[in-house]
Amino acid sequence: SHTEIPIVLDPVLVCKEKHDVEVSALRDELLKFFPYATIITPNLVEAELLAQTSIKTLDDMKAAAKRLYDLGAKNVVIKGGNRLSKEKAIDIFYDGSEFSVFETDILDTNNIGAGCTLASSIASQLVLGKSPKEAVAESKEFVFQAIRHSDQYGVKQNYNEAIEWYKKAAKNGEKKGIDAILWFYSKGKYKN
Repeated sequence: SHTEIPIVLDPVLVCKEKHDVEVSALRDELLKFFPYATIITPNLVEAELLAQTSIKTLDDMKAAAKRLYDLGAKNVVIKGGNRLSKEKAIDIFYDGSEFSVFETDILDTNNIGAGCTLASSIASQLVLGKSPKEAVAESKEFVFQAIRHSDQYGVKQNYNEAIEWYKKAAKNGEKKGIDAILWFYSKGKYKN
């Protein structure tokens, strides 16, 4: 009954190409949650399981996103990562009427945690009032930077870059930017 609260469903069924046959049994149960989620964010292999189709090309990704939308998802992001191209990390967004393709260069660094970070960042952007498409665009860039700054444990969120984003918003008089800067300041992460 709280439809104004954004919900991001990241169906973590398959991690780094490790596929357990048991997860296939979860598909039908997971589909029941689609209508309640603002956006779903499966990786390529999870999208294959959920849409029950093979994904080898960008057109296949689009067909799978449409199928997931038809199964009840309001907005779909398929995280393709480096599975379609060895030069570009390709994700797609589908809102039922339009496809958007988001690409960044592949970085030769540790990307453990990138998918979870993307879903979390999308949730954060939605709470800040961004549209689903805007949230995905902002989050894709945020994750690119997190991968760029990764260490042996995986992706690292860079507070300095986040602060710069919010400083711009605060300078434009946006309340969310002002609130975020005050929060960072209260935690000792921002110095004038």
